Amino acid sequence: MADTDGKKISVLIWAKDTAEPFFKETVESVAAQTYRNFELVVLDENEREDCRKICEALFPHDGRLAYHRMKKRIGLSYALNAGMHRMTGDYAFFLGQHDKLAEEALKIFCTAIEENGTPDILYSDNDELVGIHRRHPHFKPDLNIELLRHKNYIGDTVLISRQCLAQTGLLNEKLMAAAVYDFLLRAVEKKRSFVHVPRLLYHTRVFADDIGMTKEIRGMIESVYHEHMVVAQAHLKRMGVDAKVEKERSLGFWRLDYNGRDYAAHRGEYFLVREDNVRIRRQKVMERMYGILRQPDVAMVGVRFDRFNFTIDNCGYIFDTDGIAYPACHNQSAFQGSYDERAIVPCDVSMVDPCFFMIDRKVFNKVGGFNSRLKGRAQMLDLCLKIRRAKRRIVVDAQTTATKKARENISSQDSNALLLDLWKDELAAGDPYYNKNLPIGLDNYRLY
Repeated sequence: MADTDGKKISVLIWAKDTAEPFFKETVESVAAQTYRNFELVVLDENEREDCRKICEALFPHDGRLAYHRMKKRIGLSYALNAGMHRMTGDYAFFLGQHDKLAEEALKIFCTAIEENGTPDILYSDNDELVGIHRRHPHFKPDLNIELLRHKNYIGDTVLISRQCLAQTGLLNEKLMAAAVYDFLLRAVEKKRSFVHVPRLLYHTRVFADDIGMTKEIRGMIESVYHEHMVVAQAHLKRMGVDAKVEKERSLGFWRLDYNGRDYAAHRGEYFLVREDNVRIRRQKVMERMYGILRQPDVAMVGVRFDRFNFTIDNCGYIFDTDGIAYPACHNQSAFQGSYDERAIVPCDVSMVDPCFFMIDRKVFNKVGGFNSRLKGRAQMLDLCLKIRRAKRRIVVDAQTTATKKARENISSQDSNALLLDLWKDELAAGDPYYNKNLPIGLDNYRLY
């Protein structure tokens, strides 16, 4: 694909309290892009003009540099909005002032745009940059609404189309730290299209190791965390979801207390499947499950299963391209959060444990219920795939745990063959809630 055939990307960088050596590396990573149909829009709030000198040295008479000294120095949201008003590209790309792009990042994003029919929002995987060393790769799922309501797993480094900006609106300038998160949630509300590119396309600069956790830094982190909680609560209110956002001690995510206290008055709306050997480890579990299920786009809710030896049996299931379902976080410690807190944060999944779940009665009947020709996990996965085809979500509440006596629930070879025949295209595309860069099989959600 020639540069002139692809979309033009406007890379927006807000510069304030800038560390010039790292900023230079950031601009160098933009200048080194193999895809050339872009512009660099720098929005500078620093007192000195070092950033200008760096930009002009790397883009001399280039025509792709749009450097702006901000007269109003009132924060990220205002600056990025100003940049989006002035940009000439088809997509705005927010890049941190000290972060770095992979050399082919823009080319890979543009290929994804072409292959997915000019989506509204694109994001990728990333890792951390400490000095010259890279660490902690963050391999993300495709759009996961439940997870996004508990934490901004997508991050602030995203591409947004002009059309999406026109339909969703610009960033909320009243927000200091959670403006992009607020935009993402508003885009979800308006059913804008998201595309996840499962590649490490940018590297986030981390300074915490050098500075240490002081009282001031802790206060800043708590302030940012609180603003994200406020944004999440406002989103739930706009969506009509009856849930309260609550603080979580680690500050890694926030909890949602769903209100389902009237579940007993609505028994006709759902089926509850619970095998005799299942034991629940949480009070008011029916209230919580129904509180999640009552959302209009949710059709099924399951829980996390632990074993009696303090390890996890599953946090829902993932599947491979052959239609084999594997228990997520299997055999990992029940006292730890697993990879990216997957074992403790509620999220959308492709399948929950068939031993205990709640399902919307109308959806169950609409999709035809269980396929009697299938057995074991293949039967459950078939039902869940039908639910997804009906554009309804399946949620595993990892904050509700249960136990069960071990029993065999593996699909037969004939069931797997039939499942693969019924869902060939969907299975070939892979599990949208599991990143293909992570290992598949029983040893999932681990890095080596």
